[in-house]
Amino acid sequence: MNSEIHQAVVFVVDDDEAVRDSLRWVIEAAGFKVKAYPSAGEFLKKLDPSQSGCLVLDVRMPEMNGLHMKPFDNQILLERIERSIELDRKRRETKQKQEEIAHRVAHLTSRERQVMNLIVKGKPNKVVAVELGISTKTVEIHRARVMEKLEAKNLADLIHLAHFLEDTNKEPVLR
Repeated sequence: MNSEIHQAVVFVVDDDEAVRDSLRWVIEAAGFKVKAYPSAGEFLKKLDPSQSGCLVLDVRMPEMNGLHMKPFDNQILLERIERSIELDRKRRETKQKQEEIAHRVAHLTSRERQVMNLIVKGKPNKVVAVELGISTKTVEIHRARVMEKLEAKNLADLIHLAHFLEDTNKEPVLR
């Protein structure tokens, strides 16, 4: 198992103490850190939103109460916990990467952003120069600064960074 998965916490919320203890035992035996709570209110009071992990919650629906869900298959439970924690880890990595790139973009001047937006759209330096009313040499200087500030190794890397930001934000960051 991935050691990063085991750094995350599995939160167990169940009002049935026996079920809570059973879940804790199964999950801890698989190497996970567990925090168990008797109610959603207790869980929410102590929740640290920055803590990665997943929540195993007692489900109570009108057609099916928690008893219909028990007993549970240990292997399926552990597989779902691993999958949930992995999804949470990926989501957090994406958010961190997005914040790092957005921080770098924030250090671009408005002209550098204009140059970057046109270059990312596939426009050659000469076309960018004409559209912005500047010399080709100035475009090359701005382009070099953009590449340096965004830590892009090449044009493909710059395009990837720009698309990553666009794909992970509801509002365009590069406009």
